[in-house]
Amino acid sequence: MAIVSRGEAGALAADLSDETGVVVMQANPGDAVRGARVVVTATRSSGPLFDGRLLDGGCFVAAVGSTLPHARELDDATMRRAARVLVEDRGQALAEAGDLGLALESGALGQERIRDLASYLSGGPESGDAGPDLTVFKSVGIALEDVAVAARIWRRAEEVG
Repeated sequence: MAIVSRGEAGALAADLSDETGVVVMQANPGDAVRGARVVVTATRSSGPLFDGRLLDGGCFVAAVGSTLPHARELDDATMRRAARVLVEDRGQALAEAGDLGLALESGALGQERIRDLASYLSGGPESGDAGPDLTVFKSVGIALEDVAVAARIWRRAEEVG
């Protein structure tokens, strides 16, 4: 597992390795995404973090950081390769996510590939295997969903004691 940071993250990587038993190391963006099955971006970056051409087919990318119309964590290459881009709420995502708006403007992403997460997860017509293509989840954060998940976790915790 790799961590990419603008600063020194060696101590964090060592702590995570100790806590999880998984080798974690600090890497540069290109090395971190090469061969990764899952990539998570959680930054306030205003520009793309890595070259999407480096991602392996079948990779799942969760972009959960930048949520401003002029900012993006993912480049056009990533969005062009995405078989689907999953969002919590289409209207909110299109209004807030530069990852989507800027890729739509450039032609790297078409509206038809932006899909509703709930329908996808429930096995609706938007579900299915991406195969060799990328799946991108672009989150802008929906407070109601956060509350629903927290309530479910709380109920489950009460059930198991």
